[in-house]
Amino acid sequence: LAVNEDGSRLLSASFDRTARLWSLPDGQPQGTLSGHFGSVSAAIFVPRRSIIATASYDQSIKIWDSDTRELRATLAGHTSDIWSLAASPDGSMLASGDKSGHVKLWDPRVTQPVQDGFQYPTNTAAHTGFTEDGLNVYWRATDDRLMIAEMARPHQPQAVSGRFPKAPRL
Repeated sequence: LAVNEDGSRLLSASFDRTARLWSLPDGQPQGTLSGHFGSVSAAIFVPRRSIIATASYDQSIKIWDSDTRELRATLAGHTSDIWSLAASPDGSMLASGDKSGHVKLWDPRVTQPVQDGFQYPTNTAAHTGFTEDGLNVYWRATDDRLMIAEMARPHQPQAVSGRFPKAPRL
């Protein structure tokens, strides 16, 4: 789930291969984003831009106009299911992580990765994100290790010490 910057809309990803928009606070449906061929694993509002990005098990990221809901672009380059997607605080970059552990950086205005291929071998890049200042990208693998890379040197990621415990089940 994602909420836009002014808190007026909610975005949800779905295993039915769609993402859906809802108005807040009343929860009324505003529309459906259809076009992926696999489950939509992540959906985000890209800050400071009028776009939405969705990621899917079909190995693609789609960029949508957040007002008209029209598809603007499809970003291809992953070779396994995309599990995570994040936008930098200024909206100039996206980070996506896939089941095979690859993390890619994208400019949402172009269709090829800006940085292609840092990897944490044999573990899914389950969560991706950016630091508040946008100078670092990070990702957590399914073995609970946290990796971080400076945007200036993304091919030299560093493992953060230790492992992070899994959250307790509710």
